[in-house]
Amino acid sequence: MVIEIRLYVLQDNGELEPGDNMPLEEFGQCPSVGDVLCLGFEATAFIFYSVVSRYFMRTDNGHGWALIVRENPAPDVNDKVLKAWLEDDAFWTEADRRDEAKREKQLRETLARLDKGTRKGKRKE
Repeated sequence: MVIEIRLYVLQDNGELEPGDNMPLEEFGQCPSVGDVLCLGFEATAFIFYSVVSRYFMRTDNGHGWALIVRENPAPDVNDKVLKAWLEDDAFWTEADRRDEAKREKQLRETLARLDKGTRKGKRKE
């Protein structure tokens, strides 16, 4: 059974607006009160939420966590963390690409050596 996390956005009038539903694995563990969540949409708009409370729910239809969050206007620190995260993403994506290209080149060289050795070892008939 999948344990899900459901976000409910606390509005200024006290009402809860349903937000995203995600499997617990998306987070690794259930966020705690005080945690700040940054949820990106289409990599162009990011919304920050602060967890104000959490409830473990068990019903006949399953179980999981209800996170009550409040939109967290992006103060300077949110912008700085987001910028650093995106820069790290770009760095590690490029590093992974270079590592993969290096591994591919080494594999091609090894295959070429093996192929050359196989051709040298063939007997003339």
